[in-house]
Amino acid sequence: MLSNSTLEGIICWTTDGLKFIIKDLIEFEQRILSNYFPDMNIKKFRKKLKKLSFTKTVTTNTITYSHANFQQNKPYLLGKICCFSEIPSRKKINFNSDMAVKIRLLESAHIRMEETVADLEKKYQKIIDFNKFMINELNQHTVHSEYDTEHFKKLMTKTNPD
Repeated sequence: MLSNSTLEGIICWTTDGLKFIIKDLIEFEQRILSNYFPDMNIKKFRKKLKKLSFTKTVTTNTITYSHANFQQNKPYLLGKICCFSEIPSRKKINFNSDMAVKIRLLESAHIRMEETVADLEKKYQKIIDFNKFMINELNQHTVHSEYDTEHFKKLMTKTNPD
């Protein structure tokens, strides 16, 4: 819904992509909640965001929500958002919830791996760029070195009569 440009008058990302703004609360409840979350009204929606540790900022015309793991163009962060009540206590663990915890841990590890891969790709690109720079520098030095050698040979033949 945040990527849908036709809804920008109702809800959209901030320019930095770190928060989302609800511009028209009435339209949001009527058009968006009813379509995307049919069993939820604005009060339940706000409560859910609070439970998920979203931060709310209210101005005269808008409501802005933010969460460190809810950012534009970073869907891999979404798996890090969790609600404390969703984490089972040690007393209540049974096979199904134990599996759910394992799945959640694996999903979290997967997200961390994706982040590590992205970081390694950036580092790899920096190494490639540095190597290209060094090859260029060596090539220039080799050209100058060959020129200097030829120039030295010419000078030596002019000054040394045979």
